[in-house]
Amino acid sequence: MDREALAQLRIRAVSQIRNGESPEQVAKVLGVNRVSVYRWLGRFAEDGYTGLKRKKAPGKDPLLNHSQMKS
Repeated sequence: MDREALAQLRIRAVSQIRNGESPEQVAKVLGVNRVSVYRWLGRFAEDGYTGLKRKKAPGKDPLLNHSQMKS
């Protein structure tokens, strides 16, 4: 699953919980670990939906730019 799809999954999970579903049930239906769901809820509590969106991948920036990588 790509990073954008994972962000959408996190948003969906938190939305379902806010609509009354239990975190355990959401985790089971979405096929994720319940600890992850509780971590997402913590991020939501701190930063709202912005905290659930994808972030820059950790690590050093590439030395080549996009056009150099293509060739």
